[in-house]
Amino acid sequence: MLNPEEHQGEWWRPEEPTHRIHGTLRFADDAFDLTLSGPLFEATITPGVSRPIGTWEDVPVVHGLVGSTEMTLLGVQGFSFGFPDAIVTEVWHTDVALIGGHVDADTLYDHVAIGTEHLEEFAQAPFPHPAVARSSDGTLEKIVLALERAVVISEAIEGQGTVELTLEPSLHTAGHSAEAALDGRLTFTPEAPFDRDAAFATAMTMRDLVRLATCCRCALTSVMLRRAVDSAPIRFLRRTTALGHERCEGGRRGRLLFGALSLPAGASPIGRWWSMRAHYLPAFGLLTSLDDAQAPYVGERFALFARAIETLHSLDLPPPTLAGEERDERVARVLAVVPGDLYDWAQRRLEGSSPPKFRHQVMEVIAALGPAGLRLCGGNPEGFAAAVTTTRNAVTHPTQKLGRAALDTHGQFWVGSALYWIGHGYLALNLGIAAEDLDARLGLLPQSGELADRMAQRFSG
Repeated sequence: MLNPEEHQGEWWRPEEPTHRIHGTLRFADDAFDLTLSGPLFEATITPGVSRPIGTWEDVPVVHGLVGSTEMTLLGVQGFSFGFPDAIVTEVWHTDVALIGGHVDADTLYDHVAIGTEHLEEFAQAPFPHPAVARSSDGTLEKIVLALERAVVISEAIEGQGTVELTLEPSLHTAGHSAEAALDGRLTFTPEAPFDRDAAFATAMTMRDLVRLATCCRCALTSVMLRRAVDSAPIRFLRRTTALGHERCEGGRRGRLLFGALSLPAGASPIGRWWSMRAHYLPAFGLLTSLDDAQAPYVGERFALFARAIETLHSLDLPPPTLAGEERDERVARVLAVVPGDLYDWAQRRLEGSSPPKFRHQVMEVIAALGPAGLRLCGGNPEGFAAAVTTTRNAVTHPTQKLGRAALDTHGQFWVGSALYWIGHGYLALNLGIAAEDLDARLGLLPQSGELADRMAQRFSG
């Protein structure tokens, strides 16, 4: 995660390498700001030519030197006071910072390495077992802890590059204490060097596999790039909501939807996710769009997860035929009792009505999950889908009052959670997790027992 930090040094534009201004670069969850003690632009005054007091400037690249560390800011914007020897304070804003080198917007990279929350749990890192040596009288003499680098996954993705998931030994010392650990790292080496945007998109693709596996936000904790020209490592920071939260400390071991070592056997599980993510991104983006939000509105959360289920169905399955048949049957029943003078008017309007497609979409996605879907809907797919449909319509049109059939806020939270897990389960199923295993895997997730009980209480009757 991105903890607030400050870097004081000298800053300049590459076009004016001798015009260097002292300033402080601040990284925080709300902004990336560069505060300078003077004007970034070296300016001159031409006699007889007027100029504004200040102008808004877009600066493609700003270089910095903090101690001996080179830094680069890209896409910098701010208000410039362009007067020689002016005593001013300028504040510039950026979304991208690269620490460890002076680069430009076109620099190419041949390697990206990321860390995420819960990556070690996803990698199913073994617990270390220290060897303890004691003297003959039982006095502790030494403790030996051996940690070795391990390659958990190494897979070539056709037309893309090579992905590796490794566990790297690390040692942290403080005073008389020391802490040894195995740190997870996901790396990608492309077949051909790529730019920073492609590298970041790749980092998000790898992060999203961990996010799906854990049903947790799994925000990025680090992104490291390697320049193609000299293999120099560059720390890459990009201002996103995923970089602004406290680290998630909730234990995940044993509470995964799947781990790296339990990915389905067969050809290219990681490569399969690469193509799956591109296909399912419209739905997966809805399922995870609130993972980085501080306090989402319950109704908004419910509506997003409902849309995600609808999107999953639309991406993979044909329009439900039963929805049209149900609409036609209802139209026939109504027309049978409509007075003759209103028949033509009613027929035009009723036959132009939309079939109850969404309700059937929810039921068909639940059915695809098998036992897991049945448990998550409380054993009543039709009742569950009807409640979701009625509530979504009310939430989508907030000027309307919630009807009796719609879920209240409490119900929206729990049924929304069921939709969230139904969506994740559907994606895991398509990744290759066997349907017969899915129910047990979902049962390991936090609050799964309570959720199943609440759904059964609400919908089983």
